[in-house]
Parts: sequence; structure tokens; C-alpha cells
Amino acid sequence: MDGTNILEFVEISKGFPGVQALDRVSFAVRRGEVHAIVGENGAGKSTLMKIIAGLYQPDGGEIHLDGKPVVLKDAHRALGLGIAMVPQELNLIPEMSVAENILLGMEPHNSLGVVDRNRQLQRAGETLASLGLEGVNLGQRVKGLSVAQQQMLQIARALAFQCNVLIMDEPTASLSEREQIALFERLRMLHEKGTTILYISHRMEEVFDISDRITVLRDGKFVGTLPREEATQDEVVRMMIGSTMADYLHGRSARLEMRRAVLEVRDLGRQGHFHEISFDLHQGEILGFAGLVGAGRTELLGSIFGALPRDTGDVRVNGQPATIHHPADAIKAGLGYVPEERKRLGIFPELSVLTNTTIPFLRKLQRMTVIDRRAERQSGEQLARRLRVQTPSLEQRIVKLSGGNQQKVILSRWLGSGADILILDEPTRGIDINAKAEIHALIAELADEGKSIIMISSEIQELLAICDRILVMRNGAIVSEVSSATATQEDILRLAMFGSEATLQPANPKI
Repeated sequence: MDGTNILEFVEISKGFPGVQALDRVSFAVRRGEVHAIVGENGAGKSTLMKIIAGLYQPDGGEIHLDGKPVVLKDAHRALGLGIAMVPQELNLIPEMSVAENILLGMEPHNSLGVVDRNRQLQRAGETLASLGLEGVNLGQRVKGLSVAQQQMLQIARALAFQCNVLIMDEPTASLSEREQIALFERLRMLHEKGTTILYISHRMEEVFDISDRITVLRDGKFVGTLPREEATQDEVVRMMIGSTMADYLHGRSARLEMRRAVLEVRDLGRQGHFHEISFDLHQGEILGFAGLVGAGRTELLGSIFGALPRDTGDVRVNGQPATIHHPADAIKAGLGYVPEERKRLGIFPELSVLTNTTIPFLRKLQRMTVIDRRAERQSGEQLARRLRVQTPSLEQRIVKLSGGNQQKVILSRWLGSGADILILDEPTRGIDINAKAEIHALIAELADEGKSIIMISSEIQELLAICDRILVMRNGAIVSEVSSATATQEDILRLAMFGSEATLQPANPKI
């Protein structure tokens, strides 16, 4: 980073029908830096990035590249000027090969005008090698690659266009922790070679790990830019939402006095996934599950809910043996489940908010063989008010709602079904900080009302803030139980990495 500006935004504005996405945004990006752009959903981050990438045209203002005004009339023009974007959603052609995807639109041709396959493979291989990805099968179809490999492939494609500015929009949203580490290694390599990286992420730990400076947008306006070494998470969150991290994390000030066990799990096992799992969940308790990707948490809780078979073990609900072989059995027993993959497994995207809310308990609304639509609407309206779902109407397709509001609808369906035990797998993944705060508040309210909650999260700080106890899993087994009142992030990470042999450090009890 030489201190000069490669990009400058001067009074950039952009509106859509009924929404002012950007309002006279001005700031500069230095050459060779990793510049994080943060803000809530709707803050204008992605809109600004799409303007830089030539996908949107601003209504007003100017973009300066290397000190000169430029008009980025389309993505081709942006690429020609060395600006490339790796979008959150993968944008590759699955039936084409790795090499074909990398050089799509810039294929080398021979004197007869035919694609020169040897040169194509050579150039694609050189591009991957520049990312430290030697040995990739260049002839393999992209559909056979993992999400992380496809993410790297999109970066390689950007580099093949010889980009100087690389835009990354939520690049780790679908990656495991190990894949995230690999991605960051590649980004640091590009950083060291002088590539300027614009980085959008909701994950504060990522922003502080990888960025040189952090720009905050709120409600389409520029709030400020901070050097990473001078910034704190509290300060960045305050700039984003007007309150502090303490407000964002709805911590439970004291561990609840343990009540009766509502769920008893004994010696659960599924070959290759988890083994000898035993624990109790108490009324009104929020029980966290921590662990690295692959520890078996999702598989375990999916098995308890009947979505995955198990080989051994028993489950008791409210003191009675529960035979759960299918999610329908779990629902009858009073369990509800919010899956990790909200878009694929949690919602019916083309159906209405109302239908997504009431679908598990429609039988309760039947009169004879006909569903009482008036009762269904009343139930939907009550649940939407209770969980503060933001939607123009209950007839709105749920896919049109923000991630946080989709998550509220999923929670509301289980409340409507009468579930007293809720299993939440990464309930705040992919939603903005303000929506996280609302979900945290709802979870705490439900626990205070006597609901019992099991929660998986990859954010250790989140588990410490909201849970009463935390069970740490490693290699398919529970290796430790810790109290959220006294444990630290370092304690839990050590246990997740090294198991019960990890040495816990003394810590001051949290208030």
C-alpha cells in the first residue's frame, strides 16, 4: 500500500422505486489495501459495489480511477479497467471445465480462429498457480467442485482479466472454517502482490482479521472510515446501528437455576458422524453447541429431530420415551427445528409468508376436512406481530423478505405449532447485526417464557452471550461442558481443537 488513492467515490447516489439506496456517498480507497465495507442489510454496500463493477449506473456523482473520472457503463468496461467482482452467488457454468470457465470470453485462438486448447490450459494453469492452486484438474467440470473451489475459481477468473481491484461480496457465507482460512491465505497473497481488495462481510471477526481500513455505511449514507488498528468492534457496530456491541449481544446476566429436564439424550450414535452422546436440556434453558466444522453438531441435532437416522441411543421428552424416526414424530413430541441452510431447507421460497408460517399446524385449523382460512390468517397475523416480522403483507412471497425476517417466520411456525423445544442451527448466519440483535432478543424472550432451546453457532462470542451452558463437540463426541458465565472464546476454541486435553485459562466471571 503506497498511500495513493486508486478509487474515489464522489457524491455517489442511486435510487430505486421507493428506496434511496445511496445518498451522496464519498470516500477513497488506497492502492493495494484491503478495504472492508460494512453496514446492515439495506445500507447500500452491494449497490455501491455493483456500481463499481459496472452492473448499475449511479443517478449522480462520479467515480475516479487513478485520479481520473471514469464512466463504468457496463461490466465489460469495468473489467477492461481492471475492476472485477466476485459475487456472493456463484456465477460459473457448471457443465464447462475449470479452464473454460477461467478464460470464458478471452479464449486464445489459433490462426484458423479455433480455440487453442493447449494455450488455454497453459494460461488457466498459470492463473491458478498465481493463487497457489497448482495441481487442479483443469479439464474437470465445474459442477464437480466444492463451493470453496468454485469460489477460488471465480477469483482466478478475475485475475485472468488482470484486475487491479477485486471486489468480494460475502465470500465466506457458504464456506467451512477450514475453507475460510484457505481463502484468506489466497487473499493475503493477492494483497502482498499489490491487488486492491474491496471486502463486504457481516462477520466482524473477518473484517478485523483481513482489512487495512473499514468504511461504514448506514441507510445509504457514508458514516466514516477507520484504520483497523484504531477501530474496535464496539465502535464499528455503533457506527452501523447506533448502539454498542453490548446492546447487540443480549447476554443472559446469570445462569438460570436448573429446572426439570424436558429433553434427555442418552448414548446417541450414528456411524461416521457422532457417538456416545448424552446430555439433558432443561425447561427455560438455552443450551449451546460449539465445535469446528465437521464436529458432528448438525448431524446430531438433525438425528434428534428425526431428519437423520441413528444407530444407537434413546431420547426422552418430558420424562417419557420418544420414538422419533421422522420429523413428523418430532413435531408431535413438541420439537421444532430451524435448519442451517435456510434458503434450501428452511423456507418454501415461492409460497407466501402466511403459508410458510402455518404449514406445520394446518391440521389444527381444519374443520372437518376443510382448512379454516379465517383462523389461519388470524394465527398468521398474531405470530407476525409477536415476532415483529417486517412484511408488506402476509401474501408476500417469503423469498422477498430479508434473511432476518425469513428467520423470524421460521421461528413463528414452531411457536404456532406449539413446540416447547426449539433446535436452532446457526439461526443468525447471513443476517445483519441489527437483525441478529432482534433474533437474540426473541430467543431470550422465548426462554424466559419457558421454552427450551438448543442452539448451534460458529460464532463463539454469540454462544457465550446468549447461552446458559455450552457443550463443546470434537470428532463426533462431546468433549466438555462449560459455563457461559466463566468460559472465554479461547477456552472453547482450545477444547474444539484439542478436546478434553486442552488446558483452560483462568478467567474473570462475566457480568
